[in-house]
Amino acid sequence: MIQINDSYFRVEIDLNSSSANAAKGIWSAQHTCVTEGFSLDDKPPVSSADAVIRHELKRKHWSVLNYGYVALHIGGFPHDCVMQWVRHQNSQFDVEVPTQIFPGVFPLCQSMRYTGDRMIAAAKYEIPIESVFYCQPVGVYATRSGTYEVTDGDRAQYFEAAHASTVKYALLVESGKPEEYARRVLSSGYRQNFTMAGTIRAILHALDQRTLSDTQIEAQVLAWMVLGKLKEWQPEFFEWYEQNRAGKNLLAP
Repeated sequence: MIQINDSYFRVEIDLNSSSANAAKGIWSAQHTCVTEGFSLDDKPPVSSADAVIRHELKRKHWSVLNYGYVALHIGGFPHDCVMQWVRHQNSQFDVEVPTQIFPGVFPLCQSMRYTGDRMIAAAKYEIPIESVFYCQPVGVYATRSGTYEVTDGDRAQYFEAAHASTVKYALLVESGKPEEYARRVLSSGYRQNFTMAGTIRAILHALDQRTLSDTQIEAQVLAWMVLGKLKEWQPEFFEWYEQNRAGKNLLAP
């Protein structure tokens, strides 16, 4: 597990949008297959998550997880990391075919068409440049092709260039250019908030891919932060997931 202590990174679960009791909802849904009567007439067990894990997940029956839903709000991560999370397309994401719709992760990103004021503030030194741009902390990092080092000098050089890009951005906006034009001069390391929501099955699919050791470093950090929040929200399911699937390069459910 890779950790980067960045005070601007943030992950929260939106309880207003997420399933109020995911485990019991999933249990009631899967119970439809095995009950003679109406499934909601049978009271879910206290340990609904344990029952679902035992009878469904351990047998690789993932479809029942479509009956639990979670919404996550994510802040402070660099744009290039956000794109790693929102770009992936497969049968677990929003794909419509003639006979059915596969449930997926639905992302919404902070616009750089309507939300460029922070860049102008950074250009004028009104807010710290590191609050709107991200650079990896000093250290040695591993990738698929070897290792590399980030030094204090590297960070200083990056933030100098990042600030210069905000100055260019501010000048373009002040000259009358729209934000969608001006944003082209910004470094791809600018921080961008986003929200993603989906079924538990779809979220696990994303975690299967982003907890791998060869994933972009910030994408891994985000994946483990997401998993940490999900463990707080629904401990049984996600503790089981961490022990049995996270980072193991298994086929996504």
